[in-house]
Amino acid sequence: MKQEIKDEFVQMASEKEYIYAMTDVSESENYLMFKTNIAIFILNKKTQILEAYKTIQNSSTKLSSNSYISIGNNSRMVGSILRPSLLVDIKERVNEYPNFDNFELLKLAKKVKGDDNPILLLYEFK
Repeated sequence: MKQEIKDEFVQMASEKEYIYAMTDVSESENYLMFKTNIAIFILNKKTQILEAYKTIQNSSTKLSSNSYISIGNNSRMVGSILRPSLLVDIKERVNEYPNFDNFELLKLAKKVKGDDNPILLLYEFK
């Protein structure tokens, strides 16, 4: 397929919010989670309610991301990667935000250097 045709399709699908890709399927007893080209979807298997999210938020660090890593399709776990350079930036700029109250994130930020390896965060479905 020519690149021009692919580009036109992706543009049309984006404008009309068509789903043309599904990846990173993870499943637990109660939930099914998967990514598409437009959102992250979570299906509550008990209530049959499907919800779409542009980002997911880590409740400890309060950081949001539109990406996660599926760890096997039924392992009940997903992961995400946190760049140390982001934490260093937060640590250096925390004084610019007088209402900053994310002490868990700041505690983590104080432990890393910008050139450290990425931090892998793992989440388990309840």
